Amino acid sequence: PIEAEDVAGTIAAQPEASAGEEHAAPAEAEEPSAEGAEWRVALEQATNEALELQAEPADVESRETVPMSPAEAEPAEAVSAPPEPVAAGATGEATTARTVENLMDLVEREPENLEARLQLADQLREAGQERSALVLYETIFEGGTLDEPLTRRLLAWIDGGVAGARVHQLLGDVYRRHGQLREAVAQYRAAINKM
Repeated sequence: PIEAEDVAGTIAAQPEASAGEEHAAPAEAEEPSAEGAEWRVALEQATNEALELQAEPADVESRETVPMSPAEAEPAEAVSAPPEPVAAGATGEATTARTVENLMDLVEREPENLEARLQLADQLREAGQERSALVLYETIFEGGTLDEPLTRRLLAWIDGGVAGARVHQLLGDVYRRHGQLREAVAQYRAAINKM
């Protein structure tokens, strides 16, 4: 079986969570105090920056909206085609485990393949491994080329009613990058309210 710690350790250079921590509570429910304090400071800074930008209407109105279409983004280097999406009717732990394992292998071979990371994050989230999925979604955000599909996934996660503060913060970061400051502020506020 594939453990979330394996995914977090091999996919991103993030500190590994203990096995009990991964299954004991929802993804964002527990934060170490020092790490949580840093995270809150970063969230407050991002919120303040977005509010300051929103307060400058001349700047905001003069900006063009950045297209979020992957077709308009910079082309990525040539890599092998992303894995085929899992069929909608495919169920069962064995199928999910095989899919996750195949995607993990692909991501290890091609770390720059953000499409594979996106699919892996989706599979992990569906398997209940929200923390590992969130780490991958954050990596995808840092890649900067898949904001539109990332936004759809984060909105679906939030609409499902189980998203924690970090999901709202990440969505706020995506909105802020594209100059959608009101949406960004709303997500940052939602994140603060969930702390």
